[in-house]
Amino acid sequence: MLKILAFQERHYDKDAYDLVYTLVNYPNGGPPAAGRAAATSPIREDPRAFEALRLLKERFINVDRDGPNAYANFFANPQDTARRRNEAASRGLKGLIRHGLLDVRKHYKTAPLSPVGYTADHLYTLQQPFGPKGRTQKRRQ
Repeated sequence: MLKILAFQERHYDKDAYDLVYTLVNYPNGGPPAAGRAAATSPIREDPRAFEALRLLKERFINVDRDGPNAYANFFANPQDTARRRNEAASRGLKGLIRHGLLDVRKHYKTAPLSPVGYTADHLYTLQQPFGPKGRTQKRRQ
């Protein structure tokens, strides 16, 4: 939680690197283990935890966002930048998806300039207890 808040506040490339490093090297399984820990954490209902997860999603949801770009820029090797950006986004998303914390819906649409004639849109939604429905249900109880 603190790593994403530091990245949000200071916006240093090193903060993005620290965040990805922490998730990738989380004890007992990397991002999936971090997802399990977040889902069972005693602070998961804290509004700051919701905000941290929202920021994580917003900043790292795909390779065009500033999180993966800052992670790649930390290494300052232009030839490696795209690979590292993809790696950062992919690892974070896969861990959240694998543990049911993020739902991905794929919608195909016509794209005449695409070699195959279509493209896919992805809609990402955080799931309970971190998604909007989880927060709404908690407030009603």
